[in-house]
Order: sequence, then structure tokens, then C-alpha cells
Amino acid sequence: MIKVAIIGGGLIAPRHAQAVISNPSTELIALVEPSSTGPETAARFNTRHYYSVSALLADEQHKPDAAIVCTPNHTHVAVSQELLAAGVHVLVEKPISNDIDSGRTLVQYAQQLENKKGHVKLLVGHHRRFNPYLVKTKQIVDSGSLGRIIAINGLWTIFKPPEYFDPPTEWRRSKESGGVILINLVHDIDLLHYLFGPIVRIHAERVAKQRQPPHDADEGAALTLRFVSGVVGTFLVCDATPSPYNFETGTGENLAIPKIPTNGPDHNPSSPSASFYHIFGSDASLSVPNMTRWSYDGRQSKSWTQPLTVEKFDVDDSATPYDLQLAHFVDVIRGNAEPSCSGVAGLQALIVCDAIRKALESGETVNIDI
Repeated sequence: MIKVAIIGGGLIAPRHAQAVISNPSTELIALVEPSSTGPETAARFNTRHYYSVSALLADEQHKPDAAIVCTPNHTHVAVSQELLAAGVHVLVEKPISNDIDSGRTLVQYAQQLENKKGHVKLLVGHHRRFNPYLVKTKQIVDSGSLGRIIAINGLWTIFKPPEYFDPPTEWRRSKESGGVILINLVHDIDLLHYLFGPIVRIHAERVAKQRQPPHDADEGAALTLRFVSGVVGTFLVCDATPSPYNFETGTGENLAIPKIPTNGPDHNPSSPSASFYHIFGSDASLSVPNMTRWSYDGRQSKSWTQPLTVEKFDVDDSATPYDLQLAHFVDVIRGNAEPSCSGVAGLQALIVCDAIRKALESGETVNIDI
């Protein structure tokens, strides 16, 4: 049985805690939360409470084998390093850090420890790699059934209410540690890397701000992307507009955000839906998450004068990404798998997000050295 501690008692902690409790190979032994709500949150999950990581590690009787770090972005590096130094495997929530230098320091530190001790692991919690809709998308892309991938169009557009930014998460208002790029778009950047390889060029145009000071974090941008593979893309991200075109609404991954049927109200594959990715290949295109492939298969010719052939893929979404991610974490700890999202992969997503922010500030295209 792998003993797991949850570090941080905020919004995402209960989802991780439930995954740990549900997995037959893991035991939730502790919650670390410095605020006054910590004891109550720990009691909800029938586990021990500690006010600090140092207090947890000092309790030799209940030292964890692994920890899931879900503290504010700017604390990820320090907390993860403290745990790794104690020989605790770490799954740190995305982004790996709020700046590249500290993120790189954490990756290098984890690599040094792994080389010395041969076992301690660092994973980054880009859990959407385990979402059944993305698992199916990768299978389709990798199968070659779309032909050579030409382009990608993506959307993450939604409305966050004012209370999302209230204490104790007022750090979300700050451009240093918050904003839609670091909090949300980093997910999509990681998925785009996972599907199509590294992004090497970015141009960005800022959306008009809707929120007033003390908010100074970014609210969104229109992006053009180039991948090292030659794939090009566009992406619109904004957290200040009512919209169904985002990962959460499309997949139903977050139970707090209502899901839109992926095939529209009549469940017809050709009807409008809350698709957030459109992937264009030389032989076919694919919309996600309604998982519809459009081609000229079986037609007299490959031509715009022919009706499109519509193929719908089924997705079993009964398993939750957090449960699947934890199962993968267990496999990595036991030496049965390599990390799906390593510290290096997490850092690569952060580097692209940093390039986007630089492009927004300068108004110039930014090249990324992979």
C-alpha cells in the first residue's frame, strides 16, 4: 500500500483525495493545509492534518511515500523540493511553477536526486492527458487516419465569476502567479504538445480587459502557433465571456461546470456542439469532443463537390482523469511505467506560456528554442 499525502486544501484537493481513497493501492494518510480550514477538510476525508510539510515529514510514524502538491502556483517549487529531498515521490499540480527559472531548478533537482537515489519521481499533474476524450483523440491522430496533420484550431472560452478571485485565492488576480494563461491555457499547451509535438513560434493579440483593478492578470488572447512538425494553428483563450467552447463544458470533466451534449440537442453527429478542438489532416478532419471524423472516404473522388462522409467514435468516459492519473502515478512509483507528463514536459508547457506572455507584452512574434 502506497501512503499518500495531499499538500494544500483548496479547490482541487478534494478531487485528489477522493482519487487516493478510491484506489486500492493507495492510502490517504495526511492533508497539509496551513489555514484554519485545514482540520475540517482533513476530517471530511478521515485523515490526519498537519499545518506544514515540515511537520508532516517530522512525524516518522506517518511519513508518506508519495505526495500530491496542489498549493498556489508560486509555491509549487519550494514545496516539491522539500518533499523530494525527503525521498517522497511528487505529483505536482500544473503549472510546474509560475516562472521558468524556478521550474527549471525543480526539474534539475529532481533529476539529480533520481540519479543518486534511483527511485524518487517527479510528475506534473496535467491530468487531461488521461481524459478519455483525449486518449481517443491521440489514438486517432497516431493511427494516421487523418493523414498528415496540417492545422489545429482550438478554443478555451468561459466566464469566471467574481468569487473565483476572492481570498484565499486572490493570487489568481495577479499577473505574476495567476491569469488564464498560467491557470488554464497551460493545460491546452500541454495537450497540443502531447498530440502534435513542440510549439516553436507564437504570435499573440490580447483580448480587451473586462475586469477592474486590483485585477492585473491576463484575461485572454488570440494566438497563432507553429509546431516543429510544420503543423500550424490558431487558439482563442478567454475567461471573461459566457461560452460553451471549453474543455470542461465539452467533456463534463469538472462536475461543477455543466456539460453540453457533445452532439448537440438532437444527438446528430452533424449538428453543432461544444467542440473545442478541430484537427485538420490531409485525408480527414476531426472535431473534439464530439469525436466526429469528416472525410471523402467511399466517395467517387476526394473533392468539395462530393458529400462528406461522417464517422462518429464512441468514448467511454466512465473513468475520471484524476483516478487514471493516480493509477499512472502508482505505476511510475512501482517502476512499471515512465511518467506520461515528466518534469521536463511540464517545464516545456510553462516555457510556451511564458513566450505567450512575452508576445503579449512586446507585440512581436516569439520564437521558442526547443
